[in-house]
Amino acid sequence: MPASPLPSRRTLLKSGLALACAGPVAAGAAAGPPRGFDSPFQPSGSLNPRFAAPADDPALVMPTGSGDLSAMVSFRAADARLHLHLSKPDWFARNSGSDPGLSVNSPGHVTVTLPGLTAAAILGFEQQLDLASGSVVVKLRTARGAARIEVRGVMDRNALLVLITDERSGAGAIQAEFSIWRPEMRVTGEGARVVAREVHDYDESGRKGGSHSPSDLVAGLGLGVALAFAGGGSARGGVLTAPGRGQAALLIAAAVTLDAVPEQEASHRLDALLATGPTAIRRKDLDWWRSF
Repeated sequence: MPASPLPSRRTLLKSGLALACAGPVAAGAAAGPPRGFDSPFQPSGSLNPRFAAPADDPALVMPTGSGDLSAMVSFRAADARLHLHLSKPDWFARNSGSDPGLSVNSPGHVTVTLPGLTAAAILGFEQQLDLASGSVVVKLRTARGAARIEVRGVMDRNALLVLITDERSGAGAIQAEFSIWRPEMRVTGEGARVVAREVHDYDESGRKGGSHSPSDLVAGLGLGVALAFAGGGSARGGVLTAPGRGQAALLIAAAVTLDAVPEQEASHRLDALLATGPTAIRRKDLDWWRSF
């Protein structure tokens, strides 16, 4: 992905701190969020980066995350879907299409689909990086109604939470898909969740088999990713379908281990998130940002 002039996470956190210390300020001209996801924060529109149209370039992204599992967020014009390109700082993998010395640290890519939505149907659009509450918010308007998506890193869980409100009349079930982009990764649909697993059988130099240096950072390193909609739904391959219609909450967890079964730890973390529930998770996360 080409380099993009985005602020560093340190800069974003400093900006968020400044907003928190300054207290509530007047909001911009954008309309408030639809029902269900009202925010106590009113960040200044001049400080929050905004996109006024769906992205026509993959480099037009906004970051959010927990400091461990993060995502570059983009709502793309080409397919009218939300894209989350994941990153995790303790995951290293050879990029088989490039020099073996290069590494990548993305656990994968998630797309969220609002059924039947096309770019031509979008009459109004705004994507905002909410510096005061640590989230990326997408609002769109169509002739059939409005939709809102909020993506946030869960600060004490090293996870991601995606809240979707789709008020379009006649809309079907919301879907999320986990895309694999390394052939070494295995992705399966298990009940109502998607689980991914990748364990390296090579060392830092790309050599397979034999003994490896104890200081080698790659040999045996494993990644697990697990995602599900709160409340159930179904999974087939790498595609999740949300239960019901109109609202959905997608939870994404990831783990890096050396025990050859990283997917078990990722699923354990997802279980804890689902047991807590998206409403309580969001409330606690907003409390964290309020006190930050």
